[in-house]
Parts: sequence; C-alpha cells; structure tokens
Amino acid sequence: MRRCLKRFLPTFYAKRVFSIPLTTLYQKGYRYLFIDLDNTLAAFDEPLPSQLTLAFLQACDHAGFTVTLTSNNKPARVTPFAHACQIPYLASVGKPFSRDILKYCEEKGYAKDKVIVIGDQLLTDVWFANRLGFASLFVEKLVPRDHWPTRLNRLIETPIKRYWKRHHQLIPLEENHE
Repeated sequence: MRRCLKRFLPTFYAKRVFSIPLTTLYQKGYRYLFIDLDNTLAAFDEPLPSQLTLAFLQACDHAGFTVTLTSNNKPARVTPFAHACQIPYLASVGKPFSRDILKYCEEKGYAKDKVIVIGDQLLTDVWFANRLGFASLFVEKLVPRDHWPTRLNRLIETPIKRYWKRHHQLIPLEENHE
C-alpha cells in the first residue's frame, strides 16, 4: 500500500502558498514555479487576485522565479485571473494525466529539475508533478469551501494526507534540509 501511496507524496510541504520560503526554494535550484489557481492562490469563486496574491507573485518575481499559472479549470476562469496577475497560464491542463506541460517546458527551455509544481491537492497537483518527474510542493487549501468536483477528490485525499502526517512525511520546507 505504501508503494501505491508514494505517487501522492509531495517533495515539500508548506502550510499556505503565501508562507513558502522563496529563498529556500531558490537555494535548492528551482527557477520555474507552476502554481495551481483554485484554493492555492485564490478561492475557486474569487474571480480576481487579492492584494496578498499579487504581493506573493511579485515576491516570486523579485526572488528570480518564472511563474506559470496552471489549472484544470476552464480558460474562462483562468484567463482573467492570469491577466490581472500579468503572468502566463495554462488552463484545462488535465492534471494529473496530461503531459502537455512537458511540451511547454521544452518550448520554453525549462529543465525538469528546475521546475516545481505548487498546489493544494495530492490527487491532482502532487501526482501530476510526480508522474512527470517534477518536484512538488503541497500546500493546505486556502478556504474550507471547494468546487463540487474537488470535494470528491478531498474524500480520497484526506486519508492519504492523514497517513503522510501520521508517518511524518509532510515535512515543512523550512525543515527539509539537503
């Protein structure tokens, strides 16, 4: 069973996306952040970024990262949000099964070992990163409410997350020294 669950084990963990120690990520060699939208950067029903989100994205830029918004949501949701943030985006990605991001990385010249996928779901974001050979950073969801399809994922994800916590596998990024 543990072997099966490994696909959902993130490389790193942070309580919230806004508490990610960007300097630590940079020191570890990451340069490209693929950040999920819904319940990672904003609640699924927030059409535009908050000031906190904009400040975080600006901090990512100042730290030397290239950020791409990646979402399974439709372009109608993702496009206005990404435009307001002034960052590139990929909508309707199909996480965890799509491989389109590999083509995107190749086109942009992004080395896989310099990419980290950041998101609030083990079943989509983390599994996606692990399947493609990227690092992953799992964050807790921003707000308690979820879009209805995500609620189904959470039913499966919750016991997996509990398992990783019980076995001390969700180690905060600050404590994960190499």
